[in-house]
Amino acid sequence: MKPIRIGMLLNEPPLPFISAATRSFAAVFHEMKTLEMVHRGNTKAEITKIFATSTDLNRHRLELEKQFPEFHQTVELYSPGAGTRWRTRLNHLLKPQSYLSGQELAAGFRKSWALNEFDIAHVELAWPTYALPAGIDLDRVLVNLHYFLKTDFHAAQPAKSLYDLMTRRRLLGAELKRIRKYRHFRVLSIEMADTLREMHPSAEIYIIPLPIQSADYKFRPRVSLSPNPTVTCIGSMFWPPSQAAAQRLLTRLWPGIKARVPTARLQIVGRDAIRHFGSLAIPDEIEIIENVPEIEPYFHQADVLVYAPPAGSGMKVKVQESMLYGLPVVTNRVGTEGLNCTPMEHYLVGETDEQLMDATVQVLTNQELSTRLSVNGRQWIELQCSPKSVVSDLISVYENMNAWRIENS
Repeated sequence: MKPIRIGMLLNEPPLPFISAATRSFAAVFHEMKTLEMVHRGNTKAEITKIFATSTDLNRHRLELEKQFPEFHQTVELYSPGAGTRWRTRLNHLLKPQSYLSGQELAAGFRKSWALNEFDIAHVELAWPTYALPAGIDLDRVLVNLHYFLKTDFHAAQPAKSLYDLMTRRRLLGAELKRIRKYRHFRVLSIEMADTLREMHPSAEIYIIPLPIQSADYKFRPRVSLSPNPTVTCIGSMFWPPSQAAAQRLLTRLWPGIKARVPTARLQIVGRDAIRHFGSLAIPDEIEIIENVPEIEPYFHQADVLVYAPPAGSGMKVKVQESMLYGLPVVTNRVGTEGLNCTPMEHYLVGETDEQLMDATVQVLTNQELSTRLSVNGRQWIELQCSPKSVVSDLISVYENMNAWRIENS
C-alpha cells in the first residue's frame, strides 16, 4: 500500500529556535522523516514537501541544512507579503494576517497541488489557509489550530483606542471566517474542541497535544531548597494570557508570597517584559528581564514558575518547558489545558489568589514536594507530549481522512 503523501503549509520554518509553534513544527517534521528513513517503502505517511515563509531566507536555509542534513530539501522557503509594501498593507487590511503566508508561498503551494504531489494538505494555524487554492477538496485539508483569538482576547487589557478595538474585531471576524471554510481540524485540548464546536458545529475534530522534544531540555531536579528562592513568570508578554499572568503575579500574588517567604525574589522574563512591567521593578526584589538571547538559564535559576492567566486557549508551552527543565509549576486550570496532569503529583493548582499564594509558598518551603513535582513533571511531559506519540496520532488522522475522502468521492 502506497504511503499517504503529506504537503505541510507553515507560516514559519520548522526550526526549533524561532518560536513555540516552530519547535512543534520541527518536532513533527523530524519524527516523520525519521520514520520514513527507518521504514523506507513501508511507512503509512510521508512528508513530500513543506512550504513555509521566512523573513531571513539565507540564514534559515543554512539552519535547516544544519538541523536536518538528510532531508532539508523537503522544505521550500518563501518571502512573506504580497509584493510591494503598499500592496502587502492593503492585502492585510482586506485579509488579516494573510502576509504570514504571502503571494510567493501561495503560488508555490498551488502549483504543487495542481501537479498532485501530495494527498493531504496539513496546514499549521488558521492564517496560512489563505494560500490554499479556491475549490480545494475539503476532505484533503487538515487545519491544525494552536489557539483561538476568540479565547485569548478575554485575557487582554481593554482596547486603548477605537483603532485597537476595530483591529481586534477584524481579527476575530477573520479567524471565524477562515475556520468555517474547512472541515477537518486538529486541536490541542478538550477545551479547544468545545470552542471550535461553538464556532463551527459541523467540524470534524481530532484532539492531539502539542509535541515537544524533551531531549532539547536539560533536566535539573530540585533536590534542595534555596535559602534565597526565585519565583518566576516566563512568557512572551505581548501575548494576552502571559501578560495577564505576569500582571496577576506582580500586583496580587507577590506581596503575599514575599510576606511569608521574606528572602524570596521575583523575576518576570520574556519578550517585551520591560515595556509592560518595567515600572514595577524593585532593586534586590523584583527584576524585569526582556528579549534574552537564551531563556534556559532563567528556568534553571528559578525555584518555581507561577503562571495563572484568567483565560487562554491551547497548551501553554512555558508550562511544558518548565516541567521538562525540572522547574516546579504553580498554575490554574487554564495553565494546564491539554496536559491531563494531576495536581500534587505533576504541579500545584490554585484558582483564587489565596490558593495560588499558598501553593507557591508550599513549593518554596517543602523539599519533598518540590522534588516530587520536579521529577514527576518531567516524566509526564515526556509521556504525554512525545513527538513519537503525536506523530502516531497524526498518521491515524491522515488515514481517517483518506478513508473519508475515498468513501465520499
